[in-house]
Amino acid sequence: MNLIETGLIHDEMRTRGVRSGRLVIACLALAAALAWAAGRRLGPRPWTPPPVSAEDFVVGIPVPHDRLRLIVSVLELHKSVLGESPKTVLGVDLGTTKVSLSMPARVHYAVDLSGVRPVEFRLDAERRELIATFPDPQVEAVELDPSGKRVAVEAGWGRLRAYSGRAVEDALERGLYAAVKADAGAPAVVEQIKERARPLLARLLNDYLRRVSTPGPDGVTVTRVRFRSDVQTDRLAMLPRPQEPR
Repeated sequence: MNLIETGLIHDEMRTRGVRSGRLVIACLALAAALAWAAGRRLGPRPWTPPPVSAEDFVVGIPVPHDRLRLIVSVLELHKSVLGESPKTVLGVDLGTTKVSLSMPARVHYAVDLSGVRPVEFRLDAERRELIATFPDPQVEAVELDPSGKRVAVEAGWGRLRAYSGRAVEDALERGLYAAVKADAGAPAVVEQIKERARPLLARLLNDYLRRVSTPGPDGVTVTRVRFRSDVQTDRLAMLPRPQEPR
């Protein structure tokens, strides 16, 4: 075989290789086009929501299950109360003794998960979002610190300071627990506690979803924590406003 014949053979083989490569590329492009067209006809694959369950979520929380009250926030405060005691002897006004008492306190807030429906789950398929509605946080415990107690007594003009105000001080201290608990349960304070509690509850939800949900595009992408008072507020906002009389 001469050099010319060898070159022709090599050129023919190269031409066949190029044609084969082009054919493979064309087949791949055709397959991709057919898959794209089939996808357009069938539409996006429907999302399969994860099997979420309020009971399973509660069981997975690392707290004693005999009394499911989950501590979600702790509030440190300093409570001050005032009292006074007027005194009159034989018609003579001996003045009014005034007492100021203050004491540090720590308040624990908990979410009650022991009810029949401790938490309500709602899945938004469009956003792939899990919305969990919890009971509102409530005052679980109040701790008073007597070592930080401060007392100031202003005795009436005609009374002995060494003895005046003792009864008022005792009464103020006995009522301090109830006073702290009442302040801690005020709506404005509870709203602050709710905002503190949302990140903690969201972390618990995400831990739960990692156990029951598939990671990636088929999993839940957003978790949102709500409280029952939030839902009630939304419902009130949706009510039609009464028209003012003309």
